[in-house]
Formats: sequence, structure tokens, C-alpha cells
Amino acid sequence: MLDSCEPRYTWVLDSCEPRYTWMLDSCEPSHIKRRFFNFYTVEPIMTSEVPVLQATFHSASVFKSMVTCIKELVEEGNFTFAPDTGLVFESLDSSSACLIALAIRPKAFADYKCSKSVTFGINIKKSLHKVMSAAPAEDRMQLVCTDNADQLLMCSENKQHSEILRYQVNLMEIDTDQMKIPELDTKCEIKMSASEFQKKVAQLVGFGDTCKITCTSGAITFHTDGDMGKLDIVIKNEDGHGVSIKSTEDVSQTFALRYLTFFAKGASVSDYVIIKMTPEMPLLLEYYLDDGDRALGHLKFFLAPKQEISD
Repeated sequence: MLDSCEPRYTWVLDSCEPRYTWMLDSCEPSHIKRRFFNFYTVEPIMTSEVPVLQATFHSASVFKSMVTCIKELVEEGNFTFAPDTGLVFESLDSSSACLIALAIRPKAFADYKCSKSVTFGINIKKSLHKVMSAAPAEDRMQLVCTDNADQLLMCSENKQHSEILRYQVNLMEIDTDQMKIPELDTKCEIKMSASEFQKKVAQLVGFGDTCKITCTSGAITFHTDGDMGKLDIVIKNEDGHGVSIKSTEDVSQTFALRYLTFFAKGASVSDYVIIKMTPEMPLLLEYYLDDGDRALGHLKFFLAPKQEISD
């Protein structure tokens, strides 16, 4: 049961080094014990229990792309299914520098039936990613679960209905703190091609380890400085690159390119990315499913800015 008070999520800057810590205010952290479930295929395994979840993806590609994006950031985590909200995953990376928020809403599934909210956890990098890598992207994938099981069975079936792959994975027990993602008072919002953003990040990585992003109403500038020299990439508002910039205040912040490289993999989830910036607050990158239908789901990344060190 959740705490009676409303959890409030904040950033706290560590005094010893320029990084942020994610904390809850106003109440003690709530702990979520992982539930265990068993997943069955379209050819159900005989069981006396009534499934609490039956969820079928149109294809494995969406979930596969999302897992690929987060596997280097989060080793393990809790996945929650609920009747109204669908699949939700939220987690910090190991250094608490970034937060990942993933959601696939009920209407994004080919079939979705969930009788109550259920949460299970799994090793993402060693187990879930390996399963998703083996599953063909075009195959339909089904998840069915009952209460109190200790394994995850994910099944994929090809379009010809001639081959079914069943993956059985042991689940883990994890305690996590309940978090509430804050609403940011966005000052700059940039919408651009996700593939173009990925290309720009790849160019920047060749020159340095950090990237200073400066946004004005007229342009967005990516700057990096390393041993090889300096690189500035300036993209003007509506200059033919399909870039749209909305700005009420100029914002300039520096971020680790290592994280931006991972985030840029979201190009496999959506055709475009929305970048939101607020002074002294995390950078927010948003990828929406199906060319921007926000009702279907999203993949969001929050990244703490690096602190400028004065001479």
C-alpha cells in the first residue's frame, strides 16, 4: 500500500561532485515488492488460475526497440501493468544521473486485458534484452500472467502461424522507491527528426565527452570541445531540416555525450524527438509511439546537467 501522503519528487545537487540525486519529499519512501507471474502463449498452458493479464503486441518491434534503448542504462527493474494505464516502467540509472520513463498504453496493444494492477521485475540486460534480440521484430508477441509465479514466459508467433517461440525467464525480487516524475516549466522546446538528432550526437562524440546545448528562438547549437579540437553544430529554426523551436527564454546547459548517445537510440521508436530545456533542471527527451500519437505511449529520458566549474 502506498503512503497516505502524496510523494513529491525533487533533484538534490550533491556537494561533493556535480551530479544530482533523485529524492522523495514530504513522506517516507514507499517500497514496492515485486510480484511474480507466469506468461503463456496463444496456445495456453493448462492452469486452474485465471490470468490477470493478457497482452498481445501487434509485433515485437516496439517493445524490442524500447528494451534496446534502455539496456545500457538500467540493468534490472520493475514493469507494471494496470487496467487503465497499460505497461509502465520507470527507473534511475546506476549513477542517478538520468531517469527513464517508458509507457505503452492499452490501445497500443493488439489485445489487452488486465483485471488488476500487477508488477514484476526482471534483469533487463542479461535476460529481457537477450529474449527480445532472439524474437523476430515482425512476429506477434503475447504476454499472459497469473499471480504468484516465479518465471516469465514470453511467446512470439510468426505471421504464417507456422512457428512459435517460447522464452522462459526466471524473475527476481527487487525493492524500489516509489517516484513521481515532476512537471518541468519548459523554457525551450525543440522538435526535430530523431534520426537527424542521432547523427548529430554521433558527430559530436568524435570530438569530446560533453555537449553544451544552447537554445534560442532562432536556433539550437550543439558544442563540444576535446583533444581533437572543437565542433559546433548550429541548426536554425525551420531551415529545411524539419526543426521547430519554441522558446520563451534562452537556455544553455552541458550534458554528458555518453548519455545522449544512449538516448538517441530512441530513433528506432519514433520518427522525431522532442527536446525540452529548463534552466538548472534536467534535460527531457521525448519519443512518442506511432509518429507522435501521445495516447499510444512514450519513451522519455531525463538527464541531469553538468555543473559549470569556475576557474
